[in-house]
Parts: sequence; C-alpha cells; structure tokens
Amino acid sequence: MLQTEKANREQNREQNREQNREHAYSEKHDWMSQVKVLEERLEAARDKLVQSQAAVSSLTEQLQRTERTAAQVAQQVSVEHDKTKVSKVQLSTF
Repeated sequence: MLQTEKANREQNREQNREQNREHAYSEKHDWMSQVKVLEERLEAARDKLVQSQAAVSSLTEQLQRTERTAAQVAQQVSVEHDKTKVSKVQLSTF
C-alpha cells in the first residue's frame, strides 16, 4: 500500500509539472501575441507620426508663403494709398 501511495504521489507530481509546463507555454504564447500586437500598433503610430510631421511641414511652408504674399499685398496697398494721398493733394492745389 505504501508503494502504491508513493507511486500515486509521484504520478501526481509529474502531472502537476506537465500542467505547469503547459500553463507556462500558454502564458508565454499569450505574452508573445500581445507583444506582437503592441509592436504592430507602435509601427502604425510611427507611420502616423511621420505623416503628421510631413503635413505640419507642408502647412508651415504654405503659411510662410501666405504671410509673404500678405506682406507684399499690404505694402502694395500702402503704396497705392500713398499715391492716392499725393493725387488728392495735387488735385487740391489746382
């Protein structure tokens, strides 16, 4: 009887070890799957960041061009305004 109990305990230990190995493998597989998903998300986020940076750069260039054009228009308006003043002064002197 003692021999049978000893054999049963050993068999139980071996079954527990096997279950632990299976559980550890399953856990490792789950973690690896999660890591892969996170790596894919990170790569997608990097791609979006690069696209966003390119868009910001393009918009910045466009804004700078618009600002230069606005400054040129403002200067032209100022010159035209000054010419109008001069014309009015000339007309009033007649």
